[in-house]
Amino acid sequence: MGSGKRAGTDERKLNFLGWQVKTSVKNGFFRTVTGNKINFLDMELMGKSIKQFIKFGLVGVSNTLLSLAVYYIFLWINADLYLVGNIAGWLVSVANAFFWSQKYVFVSEKASLASTLKKLLKTYCSYGATFLLSTLLLYLEVDLWQWPASISPLLNLLLTVPLNFLLNKFWVFRR
Repeated sequence: MGSGKRAGTDERKLNFLGWQVKTSVKNGFFRTVTGNKINFLDMELMGKSIKQFIKFGLVGVSNTLLSLAVYYIFLWINADLYLVGNIAGWLVSVANAFFWSQKYVFVSEKASLASTLKKLLKTYCSYGATFLLSTLLLYLEVDLWQWPASISPLLNLLLTVPLNFLLNKFWVFRR
């Protein structure tokens, strides 16, 4: 056993589209390690990702409440400002999402101002993309497919929340 393999472990290496991939099976559990450390089949990593997703959901609840609070403040000031309130609520809630995602969900180490601003811009881009996707879906669902306007935004969350999680995890914070 001088090869460095442990008993009960079957390892294989291959080159896939320029990425070095090493797979191993140990005691019935798959472990796949790629060159860029994205690892979908590692049970330990899956558990960590599930915990992060739950934390991300909790942050999302606070984002929603904060966005609604800002929106209703604008309505209270003047009902004609509902669009301004919606935009202001979105801007504030994404800043909140960035702060708590960095401190609580994906736990980033201290970074330079330039690196932090880059992550903040990526956060606004990811939330902006899913906001546009949700708006497009809302239009299709309500205007074309005649789905109830009260239900459609909730259904869209089933797509946009996991998508935002993946964008934040693997693109913004690279965790």
